[in-house]
Amino acid sequence: PDQRFMRAAGVPAVYLPNATAPTAPGNDFRRAHGIAPDRFLVLHVANLYWVKNHIGLADALDRLPPSWQLVMIGHPSGSADCVAAVQRKLAARPDILHIPGAPAEDVAAAMQAADVVVLASHGEGSPITLLEAMSHGKPWIATPTCGAANDHLGGIVCGLPDFRPQLQALADNPALARRLGAIGRSEEHTSELQ
Repeated sequence: PDQRFMRAAGVPAVYLPNATAPTAPGNDFRRAHGIAPDRFLVLHVANLYWVKNHIGLADALDRLPPSWQLVMIGHPSGSADCVAAVQRKLAARPDILHIPGAPAEDVAAAMQAADVVVLASHGEGSPITLLEAMSHGKPWIATPTCGAANDHLGGIVCGLPDFRPQLQALADNPALARRLGAIGRSEEHTSELQ
């Protein structure tokens, strides 16, 4: 939006987006964590800070279909009260697989295995998680408060209450999910940003 405004105002400007270098997956994530190949894997990668909204996401995705698997990866690096609250919430949700931090290779493996990546943050600048999803050709869903999400392709920006129906639409239509992921990874997007 800033670049479009500057262009419309006749002000010369250059937009330099954030980027991420793809990391090679370190393992077969589904096999390593006992997740069947046909389960719809929803991935959330964010360290445990209040702003990342783990609890809100868990509440919004309560009573998941048995064919779905929500995985949360994040180091317990926030305040002690945040970490304790998130850990309590996740302990009460055995349907959510929580991995308390992982090396880059394992996060890459999770991204590769995921059907969709979600980001439910109350605030972001330029969300690296979405760039990582795009680099793996995965569709993503993010809240409107996820900073530059509206500048990225290959995903859906919507309120947290709408995550479930959007996820259901992607679960019901794998071809659509693959197409969104391909759009995010496309060279057209890369060249458009340059």
